[in-house]
Amino acid sequence: MEITIKENDYKIGKISVREQFHLMRKLTPAATAIIPLFQKGEGVMESELDGLTPFANIISSMSEADADFCLFSLLRCVEKKEKGGLGFSPIASKDSYIIFYENIKIMEMLMIAFEALKYNFKDFFLDLQSSLPEKSLPV
Repeated sequence: MEITIKENDYKIGKISVREQFHLMRKLTPAATAIIPLFQKGEGVMESELDGLTPFANIISSMSEADADFCLFSLLRCVEKKEKGGLGFSPIASKDSYIIFYENIKIMEMLMIAFEALKYNFKDFFLDLQSSLPEKSLPV
């Protein structure tokens, strides 16, 4: 899936099933906060911050190690389009918690991670929503 954030083009790939499992272990306690993000559908949010706020709140409540694991699991599946037709390059190291582009600031980084979360886990959260009792979801 290709997206544009802050005038930069990105390609989001799939996270391995094993990494998805471990990422879900960390995110599941916040599932009721995440599910509504998937109910609006693609491109329906009124502003960039509509979905980002609950996502940022979830990340902020985690330990530093868990937040790094979740954030970089999402960023590692993303590539940035190089200027001049040079194709796409990874934005984050596969082996450490390093972002390769100094011009990616915190808001853009969170937006990229949020889009990677939506792309990789949309089916999971929609299936989870349908299996939860109706009263367990926030209004």
